Amino acid sequence: MHINLIYILMFKALFTLNASHPLHLSVLNVEYNSEPASFTAALKVFTSDLENAVLKLRNVRLNSGMPDESSEYGALVSWYISQKLTIKFDQTTDKPVTLRYLEKKLTDDFTWLYFTFEKPDSAKSITLTNSVFSELFPDQINLVIFKYNEKNDGAELNNNKTSVTFDFE
Repeated sequence: MHINLIYILMFKALFTLNASHPLHLSVLNVEYNSEPASFTAALKVFTSDLENAVLKLRNVRLNSGMPDESSEYGALVSWYISQKLTIKFDQTTDKPVTLRYLEKKLTDDFTWLYFTFEKPDSAKSITLTNSVFSELFPDQINLVIFKYNEKNDGAELNNNKTSVTFDFE
């Protein structure tokens, strides 16, 4: 998918702000940091979708940003995301990388979730599998924006196509 179309879809999502939003969308930004050799993954989701997914799968209310926010918020979000977002280098390893949860930022109806993970020196490609909220919505769209040095690429994932591979060269 052309990167401009991804930005158009992101723009549309930013202005679809009601409780029963008709667009089921997440945006994953994966960006390389050369020092140290690691990636930052920023996942933007509708807060209500995240709340509903964790409630459905773990029967726990997150209550994001509320005075009674779950004391296990980070652990619950990390557990959910680890079930739905996997990252592998060179498609040869069986074990996905471990995402380290950093923080969340709440803005309007959205939650930004920030993670980090390390890049092996010898890696030549990265495969991202994203099925966030696929258990909630058959029309879920998960956009991926990938930045590595001067490379800027993107993809649209959905319930039929959940993975994309980007080469580092």
